[in-house]
Amino acid sequence: MSLDAATALTPAGPHRYLARLDAGWWLDGTAFGGYLAALLLRAIAAGVEAPDQRVLALAVHFGGRVAPGEALVTVRPDQLGRSVSSVSATLSQGGVTTTCATASFGRRRGGPPLRRWPQPAVPAAADCPELTVRPQVRERFALAARFERRRLPAGPVGGWIRLAEPRPPDELSVVTLLDSWTAAVAALVPVRRMLTVAYHVQFLAEPVGLSADDYALVTFEAGSVSDGYADDDGELWAGDVLVARSRQAVLIGD
Repeated sequence: MSLDAATALTPAGPHRYLARLDAGWWLDGTAFGGYLAALLLRAIAAGVEAPDQRVLALAVHFGGRVAPGEALVTVRPDQLGRSVSSVSATLSQGGVTTTCATASFGRRRGGPPLRRWPQPAVPAAADCPELTVRPQVRERFALAARFERRRLPAGPVGGWIRLAEPRPPDELSVVTLLDSWTAAVAALVPVRRMLTVAYHVQFLAEPVGLSADDYALVTFEAGSVSDGYADDDGELWAGDVLVARSRQAVLIGD
């Protein structure tokens, strides 16, 4: 199921939506965090009544197991202004809240950009090998079929990525793609299992330089590992434009 279909929302009252979570966005029995983040962001954006505002930041906290099937999304407009807005949302199943999110929006103001970060010097997508998944692994990781990925042969963790079912790039695809790679900490220490506890994304620019069929460049770097948790920082590039940065708190181990 495509990202748009998997994040479809049906109104169920004021600030309430029904969603049907698709098992095709699961990995090894666990809901894919980037998918849940996109679903909640879609509901949150529907609650912002200012079309000239764009999302600036998103924070998602994963607190419980989610099952495929029906879920309730409840949106709370915390502050709606002409220049900035803040909206929260929760996802619940069976009356139990499992996931919470808050997003900040700001009015588009124009003006010249200042870009201080150079794009990583990496081979083009066509020069990078495809990242393939063995059939026995694909059975456990249905999510693998949702992306087309090309691994960087050297340098930072990450590579070139796009959705298997092309769609015009936007904030929903950005939060999905930034959570689609194995956490960089796995390249540094032995890891048996990884679960994202918190996922933060800062949107620095709109992905206007990407078409539906283009690959985006994602790179990741591990910071600290302490007390069974690691932090993982990511970047998503469209050409020479840094579109978004992410930071995750990742539980590692059992």
